[in-house]
Amino acid sequence: MVLTHYQSFQELENIDRQVDQVFNEPELLGNTNFQVPVIKMQEKEEIIVIKVILPTLEENSLEMQVTAESIVLSGKLYDLPKTQKMPSQTVVKNSQKFRKIIALPQPIRSAGIKSDYFNGILTLLLPKVVESPAYCES
Repeated sequence: MVLTHYQSFQELENIDRQVDQVFNEPELLGNTNFQVPVIKMQEKEEIIVIKVILPTLEENSLEMQVTAESIVLSGKLYDLPKTQKMPSQTVVKNSQKFRKIIALPQPIRSAGIKSDYFNGILTLLLPKVVESPAYCES
């Protein structure tokens, strides 16, 4: 008999992501001007460094959910204007919600996480869980 671990929340997240794709895909609306978040991950000895490029992010909309194995980022991105508007014209900004799940290569500690958003780049410094050596009795 094979036992498998049932992950009900993972399936709900997959369904939620699929529904969001149906209703929030800019291609469906004829607008392909939105940027998709680009992620760069670098693993160092004691920390994991993640850089997310979000040039059109509305900073107040950014949300981050942290678990030991993953980071979930969500927020609003605005489209980039194709042409410059005259100052007297009103600019209407279109926005798109995004949600990105980042699987981590190693467990992290939620205490001590540092984040910085500057010039369209979100930088996350995630401290790794330090495993103590196994206790042995002699």
